[in-house]
Amino acid sequence: MDEIGDLPLSIQVKLLRFLQEKEIARVGDNKHIKIDARIISATNKNLNKLIADGQFRDDLFYRLNVIPMMVPSLRVRKKDISLLVEHFLKKFSQEEGKAILKCDPKAMDILSGYVWPEMCGNLKMLSTMPL
Repeated sequence: MDEIGDLPLSIQVKLLRFLQEKEIARVGDNKHIKIDARIISATNKNLNKLIADGQFRDDLFYRLNVIPMMVPSLRVRKKDISLLVEHFLKKFSQEEGKAILKCDPKAMDILSGYVWPEMCGNLKMLSTMPL
């Protein structure tokens, strides 16, 4: 689940209930279906601050925060930029059915020199930049 920190409290309650009960009910159906699932969630928000502000449920946080994984900003992972650009070029080539062989060296210099924001979904930013 992307941007878990943006979930409204009303949806957080439903997600927590699903995690506790391990079952769902389809819309308009009274029959419950057992589900065995794992949730991988992400956010660029400070969930501890949201909990303190009453905007995120602490019980949901503890259910989700089993194996926390912090991914540093591209600001401190400059060497990863060329690998990520290569990955996105391959992905876009396949999606568009066009051969995009490489990134312009000037564009790569700009991306490498860019001061990436600290907590801001750098991969999303990189994936939408015109190369």
